[in-house]
Amino acid sequence: MKLLNFITFLTLSVSLLGIPLRLAFTQTFVKFLYYWGNYPKEYLPLALLGLRAVLSEEGLREFSSSPYFNRREVKHMNDVRLRLKFFFWLLYPSTLWSFLYFLIFRKKFYKVAIFSSIFVLIFTTFCIIFSIINYDLAFELFHNFVFDPYSWRFPEGSYLLKAYPMDFWFRATLLVLLLFLLLSLSLLAFSFLRLRR
Repeated sequence: MKLLNFITFLTLSVSLLGIPLRLAFTQTFVKFLYYWGNYPKEYLPLALLGLRAVLSEEGLREFSSSPYFNRREVKHMNDVRLRLKFFFWLLYPSTLWSFLYFLIFRKKFYKVAIFSSIFVLIFTTFCIIFSIINYDLAFELFHNFVFDPYSWRFPEGSYLLKAYPMDFWFRATLLVLLLFLLLSLSLLAFSFLRLRR
C-alpha cells in the first residue's frame, strides 16, 4: 500500500503541475498574453504558428515552411515538441491513475493529496521567488537544463524572439505558477476538509 501511495503522490504532483501547463499551450492562453502584454499584433499569427509547431508534426511542417524561421529555429521548436509530447504522455495516465485512486481509496487519497499539494506549493513558491528576483537567470538555467545550451539562443532580429519576447515568457511563467498555486491550494483545502468530516 505504501508503494501505491508513493506512486499516487508522484502522479498527483505531475497532474497538479501538468494541467496548468497544458492549459498554457492553447490559443486562448497565447492570445490572452498578447492582449495583456500589449505586444505588436502583427506577430500574433507567428506566435500561434509556433504554438501549433510544438503541439503537432503537422504544425511543425507548417512552421518549417514559413519564410520567417530558419533551420535552427525549426530544430528548437521540434525539440520543444518532443519534450512536450513526452510530458503530456506522462500527464494523461498520471491524471487517470490519480482519479481512479480517488474513486477506490478516498480517505487514503486525501492524505496523499495533502502531501502532494504541499510539495507543489513549496516548489511553486521557490520558482515564483526565483523568477521575480532574476527571471533572466531562471530562464537560462531552465533552457540549459532541458535543451542543448547552444540550441535555443537566437540573434536579436529573430522572428521567434519577436513573436515571443522575454516579457511574454515572464508573464506566461508567472501566470502558470499562479495556476499551480491555485490548483494545489484548492486540492489541499478540499482534502483537509474531507479528512476532518
